[in-house]
Amino acid sequence: MPFTNSTLLEIVIKNALASKVDKVCCVLGAHSETIKSKVKNSNVIFINNPNWKNGLSSSIVAGVSYLESTKEIPEAVIIMLADQPHVVTEYIDALIELY
Repeated sequence: MPFTNSTLLEIVIKNALASKVDKVCCVLGAHSETIKSKVKNSNVIFINNPNWKNGLSSSIVAGVSYLESTKEIPEAVIIMLADQPHVVTEYIDALIELY
């Protein structure tokens, strides 16, 4: 979805990457290949959710399942939605500090 001079997803990814997080993963469902090809950042791990028709919770399950399958399971996870571009870097960093 276009937003300002970018897309909602790209702005959310940019805000996450600029924060103190160690890793940014993005779960995609419908039209995942098309969306992935338009995101102009290679520092993102894309995770496919084949069950996207089952709703948002299935994307959370796909993301957490991916993280559990990695060698280094994270101590904590921040879940962000792609349609919230006003969740800025400072807010993400504040959440990390509070944790």
